[in-house]
Amino acid sequence: MSDNYQVLAFDSIEEDAAQEIAHQAIGWLISRGYVCEAQSDSAYGSEWLGHRPGPHWREIVDSEEEQRRWARWSERTGQPAPSAAETLDDFLALKINGMAGSSQRSVQHSGENCRPEPEGVCPACNVKSQPDVDLGELAERWWRSETCELVCPSCLVSSRLEDWDWQSDWAFARASLTFWNWPPISAEAISQLSAALGGVRIRRVDGRL
Repeated sequence: MSDNYQVLAFDSIEEDAAQEIAHQAIGWLISRGYVCEAQSDSAYGSEWLGHRPGPHWREIVDSEEEQRRWARWSERTGQPAPSAAETLDDFLALKINGMAGSSQRSVQHSGENCRPEPEGVCPACNVKSQPDVDLGELAERWWRSETCELVCPSCLVSSRLEDWDWQSDWAFARASLTFWNWPPISAEAISQLSAALGGVRIRRVDGRL
């Protein structure tokens, strides 16, 4: 069985603020009981440590989106979809079900779920398009701290790579939170976290190993 992940990527902050933002974000989740304070071997990564779901984890997940995911699964497989009420807490029994924070620059990618030709929303005109670029090559340059910009084929304005919205395939994070095997984190919870951090922009990337 493969593992799913959701990354909340903070891409509008400065490098020197990344550690503080990650610390504040994790503290916010802990203080509300969304994740446990103690860390354990519940996440993948360099240290394999994560915060397991807390007593109030249900408050930040989207059961309706979970149900839509099962409906798409049912369409692909021809099998009846279970209800979200039956499956929402299945991840609690998994060894890998933690939330791991990072203050490192990283390129977040949806892995097996990535569309072959990702579309991005231009920050200047808000139009979705497929710029004629090698996104993987640009991502490598960005990870090396090079300045990368794209010209929008619609409005012809040049904008930074990280300012384009590539959800849910790509994000260019200066700090991030990764939720392993969780149900979908709700848009409302992401908005509340952003507000708690002073309006930091957060992109969500959904992937599968």
